[in-house]
Amino acid sequence: GAVRRKMGQEGGTTFTQANAQMFGVVMALTDAFSGAGRAFRTGERVIPGTKIDAIKGQRPSKAFSSEGMEETPLATAVDILGNVMTLGRVPTRALEMEDTFFKVIATRMSLYENALSTGQAKGLSGDALANHIADFLYDPPDVAIQRADAHAKYVTLQTDLDPVGKALSNTRRFPVLRYFVPFLKTPYNAFKYVFRDRTPLGLMSGEIRSQIQRGRQPGATQLDKQVAEMAMARMAIGSAAAMVVASLAMRGDVTGSGPSDPGLQANLRAQGWRPYSIRIPGTQTKERPLGEHVNYMAFEPFTTILMLGADGSELMMDGSQSDQTYQEIAGHMANVFANQLTDKTFMSGFSDLVSTLNDPTRYAGSPLDNF
Repeated sequence: GAVRRKMGQEGGTTFTQANAQMFGVVMALTDAFSGAGRAFRTGERVIPGTKIDAIKGQRPSKAFSSEGMEETPLATAVDILGNVMTLGRVPTRALEMEDTFFKVIATRMSLYENALSTGQAKGLSGDALANHIADFLYDPPDVAIQRADAHAKYVTLQTDLDPVGKALSNTRRFPVLRYFVPFLKTPYNAFKYVFRDRTPLGLMSGEIRSQIQRGRQPGATQLDKQVAEMAMARMAIGSAAAMVVASLAMRGDVTGSGPSDPGLQANLRAQGWRPYSIRIPGTQTKERPLGEHVNYMAFEPFTTILMLGADGSELMMDGSQSDQTYQEIAGHMANVFANQLTDKTFMSGFSDLVSTLNDPTRYAGSPLDNF
């Protein structure tokens, strides 16, 4: 936004919007803890949407309960056993608590930012702007509430599935596939969060292109310009972060998936190397010349940007690219994307399924053991 204004154009985004969001975080903490506590005790949700996937009419909302069964001694026994084995549904309640905490904060961030930007669009400043923000937050317009709810779902990876996501979700109606892919909405949105929103691949998305075009059209609203500028900023910063990680990978400070040859990888591991890790400077020893490595895969969804940059760097350092065909290079890039999908903890079931189908004799035991 600032760059466009310097060029004599109308920019929609200002740095004060970030200040408003941060102020919203501080002001929301009390409500966030309160809402999280209610969610843990009662399951009450601040806004629709949760990280707990369910298929309406197919499965009970509590996976270990007698919901849907007639009132019988067996049903009572199942409920008692379910409560005992889960310590009173603690895992589910804890997930709902965490989900609610961050959704409350995200909602307030959006409302404070919206209050500030609408006031600025009216040319308000000083006390007039402060009064506008107070009135806005006391009685937000419906469109602001909808935008805040959408923002809360986006940052918690709970945005409603698009047509492609819904088609994939329908495949989980088959009981066997549901075991291998128990969660879909969160990993699907995490994939879009990185690959669509924070890499140049976003330009292939009709939704992203539409957002950018609306912000550039004559007569575009302040909100249209903000959405367009944020879309471009996400792609630019995400790509820049991947490039930084790629340069660190070339120096050996960050690692990707490593060589596909088992022997080469075993040799690297013996020297201290680990896949998808950050090398700690000054930890090299005679026994571990490559030093200590700390895995960074748990920092999702931002981890995917790091992994993408590291894998891409290792691909370019292969040394055999000059005599490869375009099809082989495309195959390498497909392998990079496949690594991002199957190396996620929440996609381990899907990875097991693929391995089992490719070589059931070798890999069938792992899914059975996990089950």
